[in-house]
Amino acid sequence: METSVLLAKFSILNVEAQQELLDFLEYLSQKQEKIRTTAQASHPLVFGELAGSFKMSTDFDAPLEDFKEYM
Repeated sequence: METSVLLAKFSILNVEAQQELLDFLEYLSQKQEKIRTTAQASHPLVFGELAGSFKMSTDFDAPLEDFKEYM
């Protein structure tokens, strides 16, 4: 959504509704920050961490029997 649309809708609200919306935005911001910091602190991402933990079948790209009628 464009910022101009948000500003237009915000400007038509009364002062109490604007304050309620600002409070809700602050709540969402804090919630998002908490999720971000929890995810980073609990397990930092490491490139190649899952290497070798699974094996792909040799016929992975082979056509599936279920779709023969569509081919």
